[in-house]
Amino acid sequence: MLDKQIPLVDLLSQLQKEDARAVILLLMTSVVRCLKEETISIKQAENIIFNLDLLLYFDKTLDDPQLKGALEYGMQLTDVERLVEDPNEVGNACLEIENLLKPLLP
Repeated sequence: MLDKQIPLVDLLSQLQKEDARAVILLLMTSVVRCLKEETISIKQAENIIFNLDLLLYFDKTLDDPQLKGALEYGMQLTDVERLVEDPNEVGNACLEIENLLKPLLP
């Protein structure tokens, strides 16, 4: 067990780019699945992966437009939930993110 929390970006910065990309892809896929199953909230998803710190990491370190696009879409889920009246729209947005991630999976 860790004695203190380590920000994800700090962990990713210690990894090779391909390993960092794999960690991001794994986390993003898992978080989207949990959102669809309603086992985590959008706020929790933002705390885990869909946040500005990770977007800045992409800008500085990781050149992967497709994965970055999925991240940017995930960062908009709060707006989707707040602005769209249909409760199914968050689930539809998660399906869109999965479709963006699918070609990146091994």
